[in-house]
Amino acid sequence: MKKVFNLQSVETKPNFGSIVKMKRSTFLYIDIYYHDRRVRMSSGLTDTAENREKLTQFLNKIGEKIKLRTFRFAETFPDADNGLKRYFSEKEQGEYHPEPEHVTFGAYVKQWMETVLPKFSKGKQDDYRKDINYWLLPHFSKLPFARITGVKLREFVDNMCWQDGKNKGKSLSAHRKRNVLIPLKAIFEDACDEYQWDLRDPFRAAKKQIRETGVQDVKQEREIFLFREWQQFLDNMDPYYHPVTEILLMTGMIASEIRGFRKTDIAPQILQVRNSIVKGEEKEKLKTQYRKRDIPMTTAIRKRLMTAASASPGEYVFTMKDGKPFDSGSFRKTIWNPALKAAGLTNKVPYSCRHSLVQWALVVGMTPVRLVEVMGHRDKKMIFGVYGRYRQGLVEERLAIMEYLGEDFLNPEKAAALVTHSETYSETQEPKDANYLKVVGI
Repeated sequence: MKKVFNLQSVETKPNFGSIVKMKRSTFLYIDIYYHDRRVRMSSGLTDTAENREKLTQFLNKIGEKIKLRTFRFAETFPDADNGLKRYFSEKEQGEYHPEPEHVTFGAYVKQWMETVLPKFSKGKQDDYRKDINYWLLPHFSKLPFARITGVKLREFVDNMCWQDGKNKGKSLSAHRKRNVLIPLKAIFEDACDEYQWDLRDPFRAAKKQIRETGVQDVKQEREIFLFREWQQFLDNMDPYYHPVTEILLMTGMIASEIRGFRKTDIAPQILQVRNSIVKGEEKEKLKTQYRKRDIPMTTAIRKRLMTAASASPGEYVFTMKDGKPFDSGSFRKTIWNPALKAAGLTNKVPYSCRHSLVQWALVVGMTPVRLVEVMGHRDKKMIFGVYGRYRQGLVEERLAIMEYLGEDFLNPEKAAALVTHSETYSETQEPKDANYLKVVGI
C-alpha cells in the first residue's frame, strides 16, 4: 500500500480526527472530517505503538493548521485522489491566508525553522537557532503577529539582559541587540510575505530605541604589534603554538583559513589559500573572491609550516596540542590571552596579526600593489583605509623585522630559486622521507 502523505511530529496527545484499524488490512487508517466531508485514508503504516504515536502527532498538526486556517489538503496529501484534491482546493479558496491576529509567533516559527532555516549556512543556522530559542521564543511565542508592534519591540529591547552566566542581569550591548533582531525581522517579513499581510514595520522604532537607550558600541581598534612586543609575546606562549601564531602574522591568514589549510596546499613556491572552516563547516568560497590567493613561500614561512605539518597526524597542517582540529576559540582563550597577559600586553587579538603584517611589510619596503595580493584585497583602499594606521616605533625596528621575515620576503623570486623541484608536501610522507627533507630544505 502506497503511503500518501508525509508525517511530522508536533504534539503527544491526539485531539483531532481518529486512527482506525480496518479489517483485512495490516495498515492503520486516519479518519477526519473536513469541510463537512469525511476522509479516510491509509497511512501505509503497520499497527504498532510507535506508528500510532506518529499518526496522533500528524493529526494534531492538521487540527492546528485547520484552526489557524493555514491547512492545505493537496499539499498535505499530495498522492490523494485528484478529484478529492480539487474539491478541497475550491473549498479552501480565501481561507489559506489567515489574519495576523490568528497566527502566533511560536506556531509560525516552528514551521519556519523546519522549512526556511535549513536553507541558510550551517553557521547562520546555529546563530539563528540560539537567538530564537534563548531570546525570541520566551518573549514572543504566544504573541500573535498583529501584536508585534514597535511598542512591543521597544519593550523587548529595553529588557534584553543576560539570563545566566557571568554577565547575568547585565544589559546586552547595542550591537548584540541588533544581532538578535536579525532573525526576528527575517521571520516577521517571511510571515507577512507568505500570508500577504500589510503590517506596519515595527523595527524602525526598535532601532531608534537601541540608539537612545544604550551606550554606543565602541569597536576596539586592533592594535598592531611592535616587534619587541611580538618577541615578548612568543616568549610567554607554549612553544607548540609558535608555528601557527607566527604563520598568522607572516601570511596574514585569518583563523578560519588557518583551520582549513591542508598539507596539500603547501607548494614549493607558494601557499595556496583555497578554503576555510567556519564553525565546523568547510567552505571553498572564502570571505571575498580575492581571498582565494597564492602567498609566496619564504624560508621563514616554510620552516614554521613544516614544523606544524610534522606534528599534525591528519590532512590539515595546524592542530591543537592534543591532535584535535585547530579551534580558534580555544586557541584564543587558553593560549593567546594567557600569553598576552603574561607579556603585559593588552588590546590585541589574533586578527591583530593581519593588521601587523600590513604595517611591517610597508615598513620594510613591500610595494602596496604586491601587499594587496598577499592580503587578498581588491585594491589599495583597504590597505591604507583600514589597516593603514602606523604605530610609532616601527621604523626603529625595521632591521629586526626584516631579519625576522627574511630577505626573501621582499624577493619571492629568490625564495623560488631555493626550491629546485616541484614536489608538494603530502600527508603520506613521513618526516624522514627523502622527498620531504628536500621540500623542507634540509
